[in-house]
Amino acid sequence: MQNIFFVSVVLFVCCAVFGYKIADKLDVLPQVMDNGKRSYLDGRALTKMPLPSTDSYLKADFQKDVESYCRDNFPAREMVLLTNASIERSLIELSARGFGYGLYPTFYGSGYYYSASDEALFPAPLKQSEDHARKFQNLAKSYSAISDAHPEIRFVSFVPDRGFTSDANPLFDVVTNAEGRAFVDENYSNRLSGSVISCEDVYSDTEEYLDSFSKADHHWNIKGAYRGYSAIAQALGNDVLPEGECNAYYDCYGSYARGGLSIEVADTMMDMSLPYPEYSVYVSGEVIEPNKREAYIGKELEEGKAKFDAYAQFFGSDIARKVYVNASRPEADNLLVIGDSFATPCIPMLASTYHKTFVLDPRKYKGTLSDFLNENPVKDVVLIGSSPTLTSKGMANFMN
Repeated sequence: MQNIFFVSVVLFVCCAVFGYKIADKLDVLPQVMDNGKRSYLDGRALTKMPLPSTDSYLKADFQKDVESYCRDNFPAREMVLLTNASIERSLIELSARGFGYGLYPTFYGSGYYYSASDEALFPAPLKQSEDHARKFQNLAKSYSAISDAHPEIRFVSFVPDRGFTSDANPLFDVVTNAEGRAFVDENYSNRLSGSVISCEDVYSDTEEYLDSFSKADHHWNIKGAYRGYSAIAQALGNDVLPEGECNAYYDCYGSYARGGLSIEVADTMMDMSLPYPEYSVYVSGEVIEPNKREAYIGKELEEGKAKFDAYAQFFGSDIARKVYVNASRPEADNLLVIGDSFATPCIPMLASTYHKTFVLDPRKYKGTLSDFLNENPVKDVVLIGSSPTLTSKGMANFMN
């Protein structure tokens, strides 16, 4: 009897999955978050239907893959996850209001919190660790050594004040030993050689922070990117592009919304009107579009992906190596920008002063900084990176 019940349940789940897939292909059901191949909510590819083999069956790999396939392709899976989290959030909110709390997790066990007063999502701050401290110290030592070895080049370091490590995060004082700006300064910024220009842009409170950062994503908005760029340009003594008017486009979510299973909080993607020169951008020797703004504005990109990964879709995804060429400044110096996704919107701003601007993402670039500098003449080097990138294995290898 138990076997009959189990087989019936399996058959029902399989029929529901395939039935949903057929209806989805026929466009009978509305698209929620995925495109049938990738979950934008999870930020990963959905499990494909596994092919059976004697070896995979005997090792139970096939059975596990079938279970994973059914979980990933269960009808309205992502809507179920969001609905369940919303129900839990409602219960948590009732309890929080009873105690007068305006800051509470987005679901039971969530690492993301909703701030009622700010109408924004915040991550639980990273905790200090000896491992992170050591990696910061090693980076400061390596970057300083390279700077000292190239006195003809100016080196800059800029660490964005992102939510996981910002003192402006309303959770910062709640978490014991949170990895804030003081931790970063003590183990990294203050240990840089005098040959490295260390500049930073710290936010005094949550309101100022939210003016420059997303309410539902870990990235800064265009105003935060411009503010960071201005600090770097002024530290180098370069001309600063005059701040332009911000143009607002449609609402989007981000990594906090994804991780917190909350789509109640949305941001409006913005761009800033700036007097950029005409750039030619090269990747692997071929010309590419500087960014995807036009496609995004025209809604030509896949909407589900754009809504959950708007920052990368709008400003362009991270690439190991690319080159901006400013034909209007043929006699100007060259720049190297080392950075993660925070650097992406700043690059067209920084490149306006230089002839060539090389861009390297240390998480993907396979070479080292020393080798690059020996092969490519540059006047300035700017490092823009958040805590996870600065302490990554890729960065350590890049600085070797």
